[in-house]
Parts: sequence; C-alpha cells; structure tokens
Amino acid sequence: MKQLMTFLTGATLVCALNAEAAIWRVNNQGYSADFTDLQFAVSHPTVNNGDTIHVEPSGVSYGTIVCAKQLVLIGPGFKLGLPNGNPDLQANSEMATVNRIQLDAGSEGTVIYGLRIDYANSSSEINVNVSGIIIEGNFFDGTQVYFASNSILSVSNVLIHGNYFDGANAVVQYSNSTVRSYNNIQITNNYFEDGGVDLDDGTTAMSNCTVAFNVFNSDGNNCNVISADVRDNIFNDPTATITTTQNNIHHNLAAGVATLPGGNDNVNGVLMSAIFVGAGSEDAMWTLQAGVDALYPASDATERGIFGGADPYVLSGIPPVPTIYHLLAPTNAQAGTPLQVEISTRSND
Repeated sequence: MKQLMTFLTGATLVCALNAEAAIWRVNNQGYSADFTDLQFAVSHPTVNNGDTIHVEPSGVSYGTIVCAKQLVLIGPGFKLGLPNGNPDLQANSEMATVNRIQLDAGSEGTVIYGLRIDYANSSSEINVNVSGIIIEGNFFDGTQVYFASNSILSVSNVLIHGNYFDGANAVVQYSNSTVRSYNNIQITNNYFEDGGVDLDDGTTAMSNCTVAFNVFNSDGNNCNVISADVRDNIFNDPTATITTTQNNIHHNLAAGVATLPGGNDNVNGVLMSAIFVGAGSEDAMWTLQAGVDALYPASDATERGIFGGADPYVLSGIPPVPTIYHLLAPTNAQAGTPLQVEISTRSND
C-alpha cells in the first residue's frame, strides 16, 4: 500500500482521496448490490472519475471490460483458503474473475487490485493503452499484462506490483516494427510461475524503468528489457536467461551458473532448495529461509525476492480495505428470536 500511495501523485491522488468519490458494489450472484454487470457499472453515467467499484466474489466471470474512466477496481484477492491458498484471510474463498480489462483514453490513474484475470481466449489480459496505471495484487491465471496494442507509442508511470502470474506470457508488448517508448515502468514484487518480462523487441526505448524484488520460476528469457534497473530478483530455473545489454543488473540470485553477469552482488549457481521455505500456500512457499537475507542482503538491506523492499508482496493479493475473515451465522432462526452472528474483521491498511 505504501508504494501504491506513493505512485498516486498530483491530480490522481486528489481524485483517489476525494471524500465525494462514490463506492459502488457489483455482484452477479443475485445478492443485493448497485450493479450486476461490471461493464455496465464501469460505463454507467452515475459512476464518475475517482469512484471505487468493489467487484464481489463469484464463481461466474464478470467478462470483458473496456474502461475509459479513472476508477479503482477492487476484488477480494485470490488463492483464498486451503489446500493451496491462504486460510483465514477472507470468509468467502471465491475470487472475482474477469477475462479482459482494456484501459483506453480517459482511464489514466486507474487502479486494479485483487482480481483474477482468467484465460477465456487469446485476448484475455489487462491491455494497457494509457499511462498512469496501477496493477497490484492480482492473479493472472494464464493471462498477461499487454502494453500498447492500439498503436500507442509512449507509455509512462505504470506500476505492476505484487501480482501472481501463472501463464506462458506475463508482462509483454505488442510486437511490430514501431518504435515504442517506456518511462517509469515499475515491475516489482511479483511472482512469475511461467513467462516473464518482455518489453524489448530491438526498437524499444526505455528510461527510469525497474524490475526488482521479483521471483521468476521459468526457463527462457525471464527479463528482456533495456536500460533498466534489474535488482533484488531471484531466478529459480537453472536454464533461465536475461538480457544484459545496457541494463544495470545487481543484487540478484540465480540457480543457473551463467544467468547473471559477474560482480555487482549478483550470485549464480545458488541452490534454491536452500533459499526458499518451499512449504505452505502457493505464494507463501516463496518466503526465504531464516538467515538468507543476511547471507544475500538486498540492495536496500531488506531481502531479495517478493517479500523484500519497502512494500513486500501481500499473500493472496488481499486489498488494503477492511475484510471479513470469519463469519458464523445460523442458516435459519425462529421469528422473534435473537439471531446470534459472529464476525471477525481486519483493516488490512
């Protein structure tokens, strides 16, 4: 949350914190809410720039969204509950699923948090066609963040933070011969089960971009960028490679014996079974073992990997809003009889 709030500057921050901004609920399961359809909510004339839309848990996808407003979209998080997720974070273990979010002109300053972006077809993704976007704490289930597919030549001030990527592609750009420019793209504290960052096709110009505190678990080129600060990452596959041209590469760990350039506190040939705890949920298992932070300190003296830095990865992408993590209530009660309900909450701020 600290990094998210730092990224929201100027007019965007004023809009996001505006006391007059409305909060809306979307639910497609028949429960009382402001809207039942997410695209209808996003496009509705009463939903204004700066408003927040809570996308509620559901076993049914909310489909494809085209956004041309500055909004905050908040889901409940992902991988909630056992056996593979994190228990006791949400009383309802359902996720809020969408298949595609297209961010068009007018959506600058939008924040997307705690959603599952699920694969339905080849266009399933978050499609970024504007600057000033925050994508944080989401589960990309076979999907990706896709830059500039509508011939947009310059994108700046995008934060991709604390997400869980599980797909052949993760953070990529539209491939053609057009020269593109990226400025201040921050890719931090993400877990990449497969795929990686691929933003350089030989014609790309990048400045002030960072790839830091990530864990990459796939083979191939995990980090194809240029003129970027690549630091405090962990490359978990011994066959992984990265692009070294014109990048500032330091304080990284790699299982491969030649993944990283020598010096600058980069370490190759690290036995990953001696690095990670390897137990617990599908994201908690990437916690570092005791003492690893001292053996391989990060550039900021925290730790390398997704739980390092000033704004560590949050398990299950739990959003920075109050949640109910325990709810106990009877299924029925006699008329005139008090209803005993037990609720446990946490603020998550």
